[in-house]
Amino acid sequence: MPGQCTALARRVPLGLARTGTSGSHFSGDLFLAFSTANPGGLPHARVAELLRAVTE
Repeated sequence: MPGQCTALARRVPLGLARTGTSGSHFSGDLFLAFSTANPGGLPHARVAELLRAVTE
């Protein structure tokens, strides 16, 4: 699950870029992702949906 949350947090700047805003290591933006799910993570298909939603 930590790897899945990391992947989601790394996609946030892509979603911001679609709105005309930029994000980078030096932009001062901080993106957090956490989960209250049970240990073991989500199925790959569900994570793929979430990754697409973050960039939308």
